[in-house]
Amino acid sequence: PFLMKLLKKEVRIKGHFDIKGIILMSVGIVFFMLFTTSYSISFLIVSVLSF
Repeated sequence: PFLMKLLKKEVRIKGHFDIKGIILMSVGIVFFMLFTTSYSISFLIVSVLSF
């Protein structure tokens, strides 16, 4: 409550939700984690390509 009094009111701008970006980022993270545990170069390639 204290900080809410200090912050200025901002105008809310309408935007869109980037589903494709979230999916690609998630795939990249998952495949990078798979690469770090199994050291399979194919997981690293998929991870790099998804970013």
